[in-house]
Amino acid sequence: MTIGKKIGLACAALVGFTIVTGAAALINISLMESRLEALATDSLPGLYSIDRAESAAKNLRPDVLRHIASDSQREMDEMETVLAKDVASLAAELKSYQGTIDEARDRELFSKIQPALDRFIACWPKIQTLSRAMKTAEAMKIYDSEMLPASNDLSKAFADEIEFNKDSGDSNSRRALDTGARARFMTWGFLLLSIVAGILLAYFIVRGISAALTRTVSE
Repeated sequence: MTIGKKIGLACAALVGFTIVTGAAALINISLMESRLEALATDSLPGLYSIDRAESAAKNLRPDVLRHIASDSQREMDEMETVLAKDVASLAAELKSYQGTIDEARDRELFSKIQPALDRFIACWPKIQTLSRAMKTAEAMKIYDSEMLPASNDLSKAFADEIEFNKDSGDSNSRRALDTGARARFMTWGFLLLSIVAGILLAYFIVRGISAALTRTVSE
C-alpha cells in the first residue's frame, strides 16, 4: 500500500469515528429531549392541574357541613355562594387537566372522578332543603349515608390520579437522567477510541514512511 493510501485510510478512519461519535450524541440528545418534553408538557402541568383540582374538591365537604351547622339564613346564603364557586373552580381545573391526558391509564383514572363528583353534587339539593328548614339531624343523616361515601370515592379517585402523575414525572425524570448518562458514556467512549485509533494510525504511518525513506536512501 502506498504512503498516500495509508494517509487517506487514516483520515477516513478518523472521520468515521467522528461521524459515529456525532451520530450517537445526536440520537441520545433527541431521546433526552423527548423525555424532558414529556416532563415539561405532561407530567408537571398534569400534576399541577390535578393538585389544584383536588384542593378545590377538598373545600366541598366543609362547605356543606358549615351550611348544615349554621342557624343563620344569611350565612347559609353565603355558604351556598361559596359552594357554587368551589364547584365551578373544580370543573375548570378538571377541564384544564383533561387537556394534559395522553395515556390510557391516565384517562382511565380520570374517568372515575366525574361520576363520584356527580354523586356528591346530586345529594346537595336534599341536604340544602333540610338544612334551610333547620332539620339538622335529617340533613346529617343524608350527608353520612349518601354524600360522605361519594366524597370518599372522590378523594380516592384524586389520590390515585395524583399518584399516577407523580410516578409518571419520576419515570420521565429518571429516563432523562439515564439517557444523559448513557450519552456521556458513549461520547467519552468514542472519543477515547478516536484518540487511540489516531495514535495507532499515526504510529504505523510514520513507521511506514520511515521504512520507505530508509529503503530509498539505501537504494
